Amino acid sequence: MERRRSQRIAVNLEVEFSVTDDAPRSVLQADPKDDQIERVTFPTDGAGEFYEARILDLSVNGARLSSRMQPALLSRLGLSFSFAEFKHVQATALVMWRTAGASPEGEYGFGVLFEAIPVDVRVSIHKAITAPKE
Repeated sequence: MERRRSQRIAVNLEVEFSVTDDAPRSVLQADPKDDQIERVTFPTDGAGEFYEARILDLSVNGARLSSRMQPALLSRLGLSFSFAEFKHVQATALVMWRTAGASPEGEYGFGVLFEAIPVDVRVSIHKAITAPKE
């Protein structure tokens, strides 16, 4: 049985995304193997370009996407999509995982964690996930 932190709903939504061109941020990361601390910089490769993707599943915390462009891990993305009664959802998210290679169709999978998304959209996603199944 698969266990996830939050429930999700399968969807097939068009989304446009771009890697934000914020000044690169960095964090300190400890390497448990040798007790070294190093600075890890968040990537901004492809900043300013817009790409098409599909949201394959959605939760109140994030989404799984598929696209011909694979953003780098920890990239900050600006997302624009429609969901339920919301025609222009704007969200920011961090890329938390991605597939090792492309599918036969040339698509890459990746998962994002929402940093910012309107609260009323989160509530709508939650209602869609928890609605009784017919």
